[in-house]
Amino acid sequence: NNVKPQLLLLEYELYTLLLVYKASERDIIENGYPAFSLDFPDKVLIKNKNPLYNPITKSHSSDPNTRICCRCSKTYKIDINGEYVKQEDCIYHWGRMRSQRVAGQIEKTYGCCSGKISSGGCAVSKYHVHDSDDTQLLSGYVKTQPLRKPLVNNESYGIYALDCEMCYTMEGVELVRVSIVNHKLQSVYETLVKPHHKILDYNTRWSGITENQLKPCNITL
Repeated sequence: NNVKPQLLLLEYELYTLLLVYKASERDIIENGYPAFSLDFPDKVLIKNKNPLYNPITKSHSSDPNTRICCRCSKTYKIDINGEYVKQEDCIYHWGRMRSQRVAGQIEKTYGCCSGKISSGGCAVSKYHVHDSDDTQLLSGYVKTQPLRKPLVNNESYGIYALDCEMCYTMEGVELVRVSIVNHKLQSVYETLVKPHHKILDYNTRWSGITENQLKPCNITL
């Protein structure tokens, strides 16, 4: 079916309706989105993003050279340059746990291979990776600039949907592609982005990005 949905609302009408779903400042912070710090005006705070946090034990490591793999939950070490002390394969399940009824009982299995919760991983990667930032305070973020003139009747700030594809690098996760569409589903911006650090895994299964695609890219954000 190639028929695109038709928007029966004017842009300002849709904009007004969407304001109901606008996240509060508290929601933004609690869900791990960047929020500008009151103590450090030029930096942002990202809550619950720490490479030393182990989701299995729900505890933090005191060793700054320790990382927790976000795919297999294994602890691994890095040196002062961020390089692996000992390189080893990461064996993991790429699918989430799901519950299904089997012989009248609820059984949890992995969505990738239907393996049981105690089964070994079904995918292998060259590196362990983490999805957090090295520090909770980050610089380099910018705010959306306010309009030079106030809105008048039947005007809106515009409605855009932004999608970011990420890859795993030595510093955590970094941007590799940005896509933006307007309220009519028309593309207004699309670009590949070169990460600032060494790429460990292109995350191709989810990002769709390959090494060959990113090689000629020299755009940084």
